[in-house]
Amino acid sequence: MVGLALFVVLGSLGFFYFTYFNYIQRLHLLGIASSNPYTGGGTIALNDTLQDNSNGYFWGGSNSYGSCEFTGGVYRVNVSQGRSLFCTASNTDFSNFTYEVKMRIIKGDCGGVSFRGDDTTGKLYFFRVCQDGYYVLIFYIDFNGTNAKTLTSNSSSAIKTGLNQPNLIAVVANGVTLDLFVNGQKIDSVFDSTYSHGQISVCSDAINNQTEVVYSNAKVWKL
Repeated sequence: MVGLALFVVLGSLGFFYFTYFNYIQRLHLLGIASSNPYTGGGTIALNDTLQDNSNGYFWGGSNSYGSCEFTGGVYRVNVSQGRSLFCTASNTDFSNFTYEVKMRIIKGDCGGVSFRGDDTTGKLYFFRVCQDGYYVLIFYIDFNGTNAKTLTSNSSSAIKTGLNQPNLIAVVANGVTLDLFVNGQKIDSVFDSTYSHGQISVCSDAINNQTEVVYSNAKVWKL
């Protein structure tokens, strides 16, 4: 009887945690919650709707082949075919953290986020998420993308495929552990010690087609 009672209690606690976690995830998908649903801890360090550039993070990065601009209440990243454009929040520097942002690919191929970056050298980690359901985590050692190294790649059913689909993408970087999430689901995890801290960005990656991606509700929790 004692064992049965304990089983019921533990089962109830497990059900409560599961439903609470999913409730928090739903709030994040709506852009409402500010608590960290990925680790259950951490302190909010960046909370930006990405409606404008007034929060002091200095998002930017436009150049001759692409643009980063705040328009229509979102952050719009547009880049020419065969190019990648990282729109960096230059006034950021995070080491161990959770980074989350909502993304929609309006046209073209892929979007994503970079982290632990350095916009003066081109060094960064890049979590790329594509509208065909494919993702990759790579790290750049300089501004030449052909020198980038792949850490992991795959496809995931967690990614909403097609154009104009909202995908909530997130990275939990804690020491050498890099966990990747899409729409509240952990889709991959790798261990790498190449970079320990740096800037964050959002990206448009036009592998085969001109690509436009919009972003909103960026959050970072320090761990």
